[in-house]
Amino acid sequence: MPLKLKIVNTKKILFDDEVDYCEIPAKCGIEGILPGHINFISFLKEGKIKYKIQDSQNEIEVKEGFAELSDNVISILLKG
Repeated sequence: MPLKLKIVNTKKILFDDEVDYCEIPAKCGIEGILPGHINFISFLKEGKIKYKIQDSQNEIEVKEGFAELSDNVISILLKG
């Protein structure tokens, strides 16, 4: 069961697809997310959102924002 990852800012959708793994720069530290992870809400600090689709690993630079994980759907809203 893959994760659904949606990353948006105030202007556009940056990413909207299924991923196998996601890593976010949470204020309390790096948070790795696999399918079945418990639901949570977290503030993000400057860093990189990393995600993996099969054998391909990608990343997106972020300044700050917040993330919500609910029922294997990661919704990330970035500032700016």
